[in-house]
Amino acid sequence: MYSAEEAPLETAGGIRLALDRGLLDSGAPFAVLNGDILTDYDRARLRAPLKGLCRLVLVANPPENPRGDFSLDAEWSLTRTDGGNPLTYAGIGVFSPELFSDLRPGAAAKLAPLMFAAAGAGRASFETHDGAWFDIGRPESLARARREWGGAGQP
Repeated sequence: MYSAEEAPLETAGGIRLALDRGLLDSGAPFAVLNGDILTDYDRARLRAPLKGLCRLVLVANPPENPRGDFSLDAEWSLTRTDGGNPLTYAGIGVFSPELFSDLRPGAAAKLAPLMFAAAGAGRASFETHDGAWFDIGRPESLARARREWGGAGQP
């Protein structure tokens, strides 16, 4: 299933439009997996019950994002990257429709500010993935994935 956009809406804007169109169960959490990642992450883990507004899969910082997106503070709470243990959002997560309720259907909106706000409010959880993960949306990272993952489709 897909939701066609007349103009690019970014990730959160596209999700809000899909919710408005009834393409997602408006009350149930749903998984989002970016189309430009290559990973051996076990998607069955996404079925775990959601607590809060989102559960994010985080990975070690790749060369193309050395500062990361989030940090874990001393209590292992998720915060914006301000020190601590920086990690990168893997483009994999489970989200509550409530996270998108303040967005206007059809308006462009990025996902990162919503994730940061949920984390800042203590309403985001996380898990880490230590296996293979590559953001293949850029030529240099695709080349790295080809070198490190190998041609056989396994790390």
